[in-house]
Amino acid sequence: MPLLPRWWYAEDHASIIGAYRNLQAYCRNRGLEYVYFTSEDLQRETGDEDRHEVERVMHENRALKPIFQAGIGTIYKP
Repeated sequence: MPLLPRWWYAEDHASIIGAYRNLQAYCRNRGLEYVYFTSEDLQRETGDEDRHEVERVMHENRALKPIFQAGIGTIYKP
């Protein structure tokens, strides 16, 4: 999922994390059946604090069912 540049430039941490909190709705609105998420997805766009919070949000989101994990990546079914 692309993050909006205005969030990055404004250091809008709540919007960045909120986008991942609402990932199931994002997928549903676009007809996506799977999400591939890696620990490197936010490497360029966010700092360590946001990355760790997004990873926590992804792992704790009960609407996303992890179906496969290998190395740095996990495939989820929303």
